[in-house]
Amino acid sequence: STGLTETLRFDATLGYQEPRDVVSGNWLARRPLRTGSARVTQSFDKETMSLEYVMSGTRRDGTATLSGYSVWNASYNMEFSENFTGYIRANNFLNSRYETALGYYQEGSFWFAGIEIAQD
Repeated sequence: STGLTETLRFDATLGYQEPRDVVSGNWLARRPLRTGSARVTQSFDKETMSLEYVMSGTRRDGTATLSGYSVWNASYNMEFSENFTGYIRANNFLNSRYETALGYYQEGSFWFAGIEIAQD
């Protein structure tokens, strides 16, 4: 994580694993060798906006090899008071089609909004 200024933040992750069964040595299903993400967040007085890129590499599922995929997500939060925040989020807003398990495609673009109420 790098705080570029008081209001702009950039986070990135990279992952590499060799997911094998410790007894048989076989590759474990549905686990990619490589993963990664990057997110930039801009904060103002009571508002926060975020843009995120998430990727997962190819992985095995039985005898099939599933393609890697990437998705873009975005969010916006507004703090109305110390105990009341509203938000909107868009997951996979470019509507990428991908499967995390053989034959199981993920939902397309998913948008939602909500409020958070905190009690002291």
